[in-house]
Amino acid sequence: MTSPTEPGRRPAGREPAPAPGPGLRPAPVRAAVFLPEPWAAAAWLPALCDADEVVPSPGDDEGGRVDRVIGGLDPRLEARGRDHARRFRLPFLRLEPLPLGPASPPSLGIAHIAARLCAEPIPGEPVPAGARTRAGQGAAVPSAAVLQGILDLVLGDRLLAASAAALDDPAEAHSPVTALVADAADDGTADPDRLLGLLAEARARHGDGAVAVVPVDPRAAAGRPPILAALAVREGLRLRPDRGRPDLLAGIDTVYAAGGLLGLEALLAGRRAVLAAAPDWLAPFAGRRLAPAERLDLARIAFVDDARYADPFTGAAVDAEAGLGLLAWLRRRYAGRRANRIAYGFSAQKARTARTFLEGWEASVAVASRPASAIRAAARSGARLTVWGTRGGAALDEAAARAGLRIDRLEDGFIRSVGLGTMQTIPASLALDDEGLYYDARRPSRFERLAETAVFDEALLMRARALREAIVAARVTKYNLAAEALDFRARSGGRPVILAPGQVPDDAAIRTGTFAVTGNLALLAAIRKERPDAYIVYKEHPDLVTRSRAGWLPDRLVLEHADEVLRRGDAIAAIEAADEVHTMTSLAGFEALLRGVPVTTWGLPFYAGWGLTADREHTPRRRRRLSLDELVAVALILYPAYVDPVSRLPCEVEDIVRRIAQIREGRVAPPPATRFRALVRASVVAEAWIRHLLGHRLTPR
Repeated sequence: MTSPTEPGRRPAGREPAPAPGPGLRPAPVRAAVFLPEPWAAAAWLPALCDADEVVPSPGDDEGGRVDRVIGGLDPRLEARGRDHARRFRLPFLRLEPLPLGPASPPSLGIAHIAARLCAEPIPGEPVPAGARTRAGQGAAVPSAAVLQGILDLVLGDRLLAASAAALDDPAEAHSPVTALVADAADDGTADPDRLLGLLAEARARHGDGAVAVVPVDPRAAAGRPPILAALAVREGLRLRPDRGRPDLLAGIDTVYAAGGLLGLEALLAGRRAVLAAAPDWLAPFAGRRLAPAERLDLARIAFVDDARYADPFTGAAVDAEAGLGLLAWLRRRYAGRRANRIAYGFSAQKARTARTFLEGWEASVAVASRPASAIRAAARSGARLTVWGTRGGAALDEAAARAGLRIDRLEDGFIRSVGLGTMQTIPASLALDDEGLYYDARRPSRFERLAETAVFDEALLMRARALREAIVAARVTKYNLAAEALDFRARSGGRPVILAPGQVPDDAAIRTGTFAVTGNLALLAAIRKERPDAYIVYKEHPDLVTRSRAGWLPDRLVLEHADEVLRRGDAIAAIEAADEVHTMTSLAGFEALLRGVPVTTWGLPFYAGWGLTADREHTPRRRRRLSLDELVAVALILYPAYVDPVSRLPCEVEDIVRRIAQIREGRVAPPPATRFRALVRASVVAEAWIRHLLGHRLTPR
C-alpha cells in the first residue's frame, strides 16, 4: 500500500458517446434488479444497468413504478426477475459478467466494474426501445486503432487472468512446452471427461514433455476441486500456475480448455485454442490461429458489443477503453500488496477495514487476539506482524525483536471520513509505517524518511498544489463536520486571535508527541504566558464534545487562560476566523498551514520541524527544509493509502476529496462500519465516562 510499490495515478474515466450499452434514452429510467450480492449493493450498478436508479428485488407495490427488469448471475434471482417482468409486462434484460478477470481479489467481495447487458425477449412481452438482442446490432463500431489499443491492454495487463499477483514479476525459467491444458472452465461447469479428453489429445499431439497443466487458481475457484492437477503430478506432467504472469503463453502453440478465459486469451494472442465447450460467440474462432483482423473482431465482440463499464468512484458509465484502463489500474494496485499479515490490536471493525487496505491477490490478513499468539503466528508463517497504532507498546516491540520480527504499524491518515471515527465511520485513508508512526516523535518513522529523501519533481509538486487548492476550496478536513462561519474578531477588541485546538488528553499523539506541554490546560497556560495580549479561543476536540473520549474540561478551568470556549463546529471555520493557530500536535495545525494561517507548535507533530511552523520543540532528525507543497506531497500523496469508503476499492486522494463532497451533499452514502452502530456507540460513550470519572475529573489537563 506504499507509494513506491504501487502504480501511478489512475486513468481518468471518459463517458461513452454514444453509450456502449443497449438503449439511448432521453428520459430517466428506473430498473428493478434481481441480482445477487455484491452486485445488488454496488453503487455503480445503475451505470451497468443503463439506468438512473435501481430498485433491488422490488415487491409488487413497486412493480408498476419501474421501466425495466434486470436479472442474471444467479438462476433463482433471474427466475424471479423474469416472473416479475411477465406479471407487470415489463421488458427484461440479462446482466452477465464480461469475459474478464476480477478487478479485486474475490475474498473482498466487491462487484465487477464491467458487465454485458443484453435484451432477452420473453415470448409475447415487449423489448426495450433500442435494445439489441444480438451482440453488436446497433452499436457504433470502434476504429481499428481503438480495438488494437483494447487488445494490447487486455493482453499486456493479463486482464483475463484470475489474478494479477505476478504481473510484474521477472520471467521464470521454464522447461520449454508447446501446449497448456487448463484444469477447469472459469465458471466451474467443465465436464471431467471432457477435460481428461483434452489432456489426452494434448499429450498425443505434443508429447508428455511438451505439455503443462494450468491448475485452477485457488483464490478464484470458489471451492471447485481441481480435476487434472493431481493426475498431472501423478504422471509426471508439468504444472504451470497462472498468477497473472505476462509470460504464461510464451512459446505456446496451443491451449486446450473447456472454454473460459484462458482459451479466449490464447485466441486473442494469436495462439491456437482447442475448446471442448464455448459460448456461441466464441465457438467460430476456436481451433485455429486467427488473422490480425479476426483478433480485432473477437476483441470487439468480447469487450465492446453490449458491454457496460462503470467508474466506481463517480458512478458514471465510461467507454470500453476507459473501463479497461480502470480495471488494469485496480488490478495492479492489488498486485502491489504482496505481504501476508498477522494483525494485532484490531477491533472487528478495524480488522474489516484493514483487509480492504492490505489484502491482495495472494496477500491475506489474519487477526490474532493476543500479542504472544500474534508473534508466534508471524514467526511461524513468515507473515508481517502488523499492529494498530501504538498497541502493545514497548513490550511488544521487545518481544517481536527477540523473535526476529519487525513491526508494521497502521493508523488513520489525514483525510479520514465524513464524521468521527468514534461514530463508527469507515476511514478513507490509512498510513502503514514500518519504522514508527507519524505522530510518534520519540523515534524515526517512514513519514520522516520520505520527507528527508523524497524527490519532488515538477509533476508531483503540480499535483500537490492542485490537491491543496482543491482541499481548501472544498473545505475538506480530517472529519469533515458541519461548519458555520465564525467571527472571533468582533469580540476580540482588536487583539490578535489565537486558536488553540484541544486534543484528547490520553491520545497517542499526546503521549508520544509532546514533552514540556502535555495537556490542553498546559497549552492554554503556555500561550497566555507567551502572548498575554492575545484573544485565545479554545476549541474542544469533537470526540470530547460528543463524550466519545475522556478528558473534557469545564468552562471555568478553560477561561482561567482563554477568552472563549468553542464546543461545536468544524475546525475549518475556527481556523479561518483566527490570526494564528497554536497547538501541541493537532492535525488542525496542518489544516491551518494549508490555508495560509501561521502555526506555532508546542509539541512535535509530523508537520513541525520542516521550516513551515514556529516550533517550541525540536528534533535533530528533521534537517530538510520543505515548501508547503512538498509537505503536502509527503503527507497526502506519498505516505498514506486511500480506499474509497463507498466502493471499497483502492483510489487516489483526489477521489476521496470528490467523494467527501458527494457524501456531504447526500448523493451517496458509505455503508456503516458495523451493523450494531448504536450499540457500539453506546459502549464507546460509557467507556469514555468511566475513564473520565476515574482518570480526568480530579486531575484535569
